[in-house]
Amino acid sequence: MIIDAISMKNFQCYFGEHSENFLQFGRGVNLILGNNGGGKSKLFDAFYWVIYDQVFQSDDRQFIATSVYQDKLISDKAKLRCGEGESVSAEVVIHVTDSQAHRYRITRIYRAKKAADRQWLPDKKSTLLIEQIKNNSAQALPTNKYEPILERVLPGHLKPYMWFQGEQVDSLMDFKNRSSLMQTVNLLSEIAQYDRLIEIATSGEK
Repeated sequence: MIIDAISMKNFQCYFGEHSENFLQFGRGVNLILGNNGGGKSKLFDAFYWVIYDQVFQSDDRQFIATSVYQDKLISDKAKLRCGEGESVSAEVVIHVTDSQAHRYRITRIYRAKKAADRQWLPDKKSTLLIEQIKNNSAQALPTNKYEPILERVLPGHLKPYMWFQGEQVDSLMDFKNRSSLMQTVNLLSEIAQYDRLIEIATSGEK
């Protein structure tokens, strides 16, 4: 799967409508640059949340499920502007294309209702919707098709390498242990497997 675009509505620091928080990606490598606090990690969270229903909590260095994180997913500014008795939602949409040029729109939504000032009635879970785009119209797919599509967007065996935040590095390194640096390099690059491939190729040549 190729990720073509992502848009966010009131997702964490991304306040506003999808049209205001829309990123179109080009073919090949795309670089996301920004100052500290500019929203790079929250963009990471947006991708991860759509696929896994979790976000990374940097303070605790762990992934938190939506059912635990709840209305903290929703932009503070959006919640401030929400009136009592009204609902507000955090939404993320990813547009992808597979190798057969089939296009899909993957949407995750989480809603909360404002019961009183600083008191929220959040949904117990988020809602996931996957649609196939045909002739510029969207056709909702049955839920039994969801998992295979999500797996194709981000294959499980690539997960540790594709979705890795800098805040997690310190949990991998223990410099009291002399071998920790090599262990970290092996974990991030699988260099040991590369060495093994060299051995196999050399043996095969002989």
